[in-house]
Amino acid sequence: MTATAAMTSARPAGVALSRRICFAIAIAAAAIVLSGIRIIYIGGLSDFAPVWYGAHALLQGIDPYRTFGPGRFQHYDWHLYYPVPAMLAAMPFGLLSEPVASLLFSALGGGLLAFAVTRENWDRAWILFSASFITAIQSSQWSPIMAAAFLTPGLGFVLICKPSLGSAIAVSTSSRKSLMVFLIGGAALTALSFIVLPGWVGEWVQSVKTGTELNPPITRGPGLLVALAVLRWRQPEARLLLAVACVPQTSSWYETLLPMVVARSKREMQLMVACSGAGFLFQILMLDRKAEIATTDIGILMVVFVYLPALIVVLRRPNEGALPAWIDLLSMRKPFNFKG
Repeated sequence: MTATAAMTSARPAGVALSRRICFAIAIAAAAIVLSGIRIIYIGGLSDFAPVWYGAHALLQGIDPYRTFGPGRFQHYDWHLYYPVPAMLAAMPFGLLSEPVASLLFSALGGGLLAFAVTRENWDRAWILFSASFITAIQSSQWSPIMAAAFLTPGLGFVLICKPSLGSAIAVSTSSRKSLMVFLIGGAALTALSFIVLPGWVGEWVQSVKTGTELNPPITRGPGLLVALAVLRWRQPEARLLLAVACVPQTSSWYETLLPMVVARSKREMQLMVACSGAGFLFQILMLDRKAEIATTDIGILMVVFVYLPALIVVLRRPNEGALPAWIDLLSMRKPFNFKG
């Protein structure tokens, strides 16, 4: 046997593409059911509604930042925190009604994450049983797509849709392909956004400033301990955990999905799923005892039951791994190619 043949046989075979596609379709179908349950029994607009409305408004030549939010034409409890590039990426959904768009967006997120986590084996597929994933799907959130983008370099262009979390992923990844797709795709969408709505940046910044409920997990209770992830800075997952913990975000359980992808093995992912479920159950028990929970309390639960277990996961590994792609790219040690 030649050296090349020996190396080839030593590589993990991974999951067959056909099985990954079938699994992704099955999870997408399940996501439609979960999202549909929310629509039927809870009603109201989904968390995808701001982006859907933005795309819908731009198609009609309407400025979404002036017509969306509390007490405006399209009433919503929060202002429009998403940039125009996100609305452009979601433009096909703007042609549909909001409920249908939310269902399909949940299916897209669930399917993409299912396809991404089975790239090498089935170990990470346990994330699809987590409370973090289920709440993200029911809310029609971006979290599954962002998590899939961390695991799939070709999805790097979607990172511009949520610049805060997208930047955290971009600075964490070891994939030059992911970083370049983010930079090129993001630049293209941003350039197009200035053609569609030239003055959107100022309006967007003003909307984001109203987000008093946004704060970084690292500032919540024992969240400062997450800074210890810097001790494993060579691991892309440790860099991701620390970067995401520094990003201002809501105290909603779907925000804990991205930190869960630090798990690599089946045992690590099962631990993260169990912790996510326990934290969400604790939140439900607190709701049973009083009519409302302060967002600070939920934020602390997120840190204790997801961020700290994720910290333990990365600290148990040696400080080994590839350099961040942005350092590798700046050093220009090798010509860029789109193979990884």
